[in-house]
Amino acid sequence: LHVTSGIKSLVLGDGQILSQIKSAYERAVDCNSVDSLMHRLMHTAFRAAKRVATETQLANGAASVSTAAVAMARDFFAPDDPAADLQGVHVLLVGAGKMGRLALEALKSDAPASISVTNRSPERAQSVATEHGAQTVPWEHRYEAAACASFVIVATGAPEPVLQAM
Repeated sequence: LHVTSGIKSLVLGDGQILSQIKSAYERAVDCNSVDSLMHRLMHTAFRAAKRVATETQLANGAASVSTAAVAMARDFFAPDDPAADLQGVHVLLVGAGKMGRLALEALKSDAPASISVTNRSPERAQSVATEHGAQTVPWEHRYEAAACASFVIVATGAPEPVLQAM
């Protein structure tokens, strides 16, 4: 119940966790791997998450780790101005998956000076860049792009670091 409602999330009230749990549950149901007790447990957890979302203010902050990162960047670049945005900031997104897309959505109202996207799959990077009015950077040039960026968002599922200090 704590996990589905976002109480145990890195970002309090994170809605992405519930989405991931629902997806995992659906896959388990599709594989006939869920017994009646687990069905009841999962539906109880989903109801609890819905109540927490509708009856509390828990989810009023950042919706995910990605949106929390953007909020932290705003605080970093303008610590004395809570209404500040990221205009004039050059952003590099490393990774073009769901979390990276969420970060770009969170950046939309900030109108940064530039947004670049790099991904192991150039086609995926191009798709995300086109969707968000950004440019692409070839994967092998990510270090140069990171050195020129004011703000780097790394949102990959890679098991090893994709950027390292040099």
